[in-house]
Amino acid sequence: MKIKDEYHTFKSNTRKVKLKYAISLADRLINYLDKTSIKTDLSQVWKLSGLSKNEFDTLFIKTKGVDIYQYCRDKDPDCKC
Repeated sequence: MKIKDEYHTFKSNTRKVKLKYAISLADRLINYLDKTSIKTDLSQVWKLSGLSKNEFDTLFIKTKGVDIYQYCRDKDPDCKC
């Protein structure tokens, strides 16, 4: 039973680290001056995170309270994301 609990803790921590990495990528994209492909770039962040799209979307909303596009608009109201 102890090994099973440790595995679930490890898996949970791994997902958190992957999400944190994805959020840092999104922040860099949002702060980048050239925003011509921001919408496409943001839609691909989940692939670089190592999470599935569904898992990424669920964890992102759970952590930030909004989806990645609203997160972008909240950080940069002039952005066309």
